[in-house]
Amino acid sequence: MEHRVHRSSSSSVWVRGSRSAWAAAAVALVHAATALGAVERMPDEVRSSATLSAEQKQQVQRFVSEQMGRLRDGDSVAVEEARQSLVSAFQGSEPSIGFRLEFGRAAANDLKRLATSGDLHRAINAAVVAGAIGTSETIDAIGAGLGDRRAAVRVASATGLREVIVTSAGSRVRKDQGSEAIRRAGGALAKESAPAVALALVAALESARGSQFHGEAALAVGSAMGGLAAGLPTPAVGDGLLGAEAMQRGVSLMFTRLIDTQGGQVDAAFLRSVVGAGTHALGYAVRHPEETIGSEREEAIAALGQMVAAAEQAVVYGEARLRNASPSSSTVKASFDASATSGDASGFEEAARALIARAAAARGSKP
Repeated sequence: MEHRVHRSSSSSVWVRGSRSAWAAAAVALVHAATALGAVERMPDEVRSSATLSAEQKQQVQRFVSEQMGRLRDGDSVAVEEARQSLVSAFQGSEPSIGFRLEFGRAAANDLKRLATSGDLHRAINAAVVAGAIGTSETIDAIGAGLGDRRAAVRVASATGLREVIVTSAGSRVRKDQGSEAIRRAGGALAKESAPAVALALVAALESARGSQFHGEAALAVGSAMGGLAAGLPTPAVGDGLLGAEAMQRGVSLMFTRLIDTQGGQVDAAFLRSVVGAGTHALGYAVRHPEETIGSEREEAIAALGQMVAAAEQAVVYGEARLRNASPSSSTVKASFDASATSGDASGFEEAARALIARAAAARGSKP
């Protein structure tokens, strides 16, 4: 039995910078008060039992049934208390795998129904609880929330996946759950067009950095980047700058794996994926430069500039590794800065298209 101590992150929603009402609501709902009076906890001897007795299994089932009833039918205070009670079973020292599996089996069906509940408060809290439990059945519940039409539910579902990845890292027996969470996050990211949700999904994948899941998470970003670049709005509109940040952080996650000497060698397929991700990001920037560079929103220009820098770096170094050569020079970020100063995007577009063509040649594809 493993006894790891981990930091619980189930109360965090990674949508920094968004001013939209739904994102603010998601943050408020998941950041619960810590002084609620009716938070209950499972006994440590049950949590740590390697093999649960019949009586201990019944104890788990009764606890889960009672708390899920409050989550399903209670008022707003009861919902918060139920969530904290359920999540508390996975805070502190790592519970036994037998306890986690029994808990997940008892909660999964209700969580899957609640993950798409018409009540936003219940749906968000269900995603958080499912992430804390982190079994295959509760990851299925998170998957249901990822397909919800409400962006706030998708943000909470991404946060649930992040918790699964964080708590699976370093565990011998939960490797499959961590990998499944990464697969779900990558699949959702490829189809996402809401900038804050995209950022939350990238933040989930970022949590794999430095762990045994780093390579898987980087490849998931690479597979998603084409769809993401095509679906996100311009940084100058609404919370679009969060989409540019999502792409920048995703490309950076891939780059850190590229240069990670402790993580082992990467193959040519990964190098092509890094170059492809950087190229898609540059393509996104080339499609949106005039309205962004001409925007009065300085934060939008800054977000796009940071993304351009990350994309240029990924393409230049990835292409060099593919050619087994030293990195060639590139003027893309310098051209972006000059265009942002002058208000004329043509110089940046020319430099970006040249690097995209160079990247395509390295990958053996068309620009």
